[in-house]
Amino acid sequence: MNRKIPKKVYDFLKLNMENYPNSYNVYSSMGQYYERLGDKIKAIEFYEKAVTIKEYPETMNKIVELRSSK
Repeated sequence: MNRKIPKKVYDFLKLNMENYPNSYNVYSSMGQYYERLGDKIKAIEFYEKAVTIKEYPETMNKIVELRSSK
């Protein structure tokens, strides 16, 4: 994988969090980012933040799935 791609994705997601701090999608996307990087702890953290804004069953399932695979 191109090493610059994850950095650019992170920068974009961070900018979105700054501009849209109350958006479910911003935190869910950051959770997906960390999940793809293999950082389960950070992924769970962002998924949990997302569901505090809006509860989606799919996101709740992701949290349960990641916790059980630790």
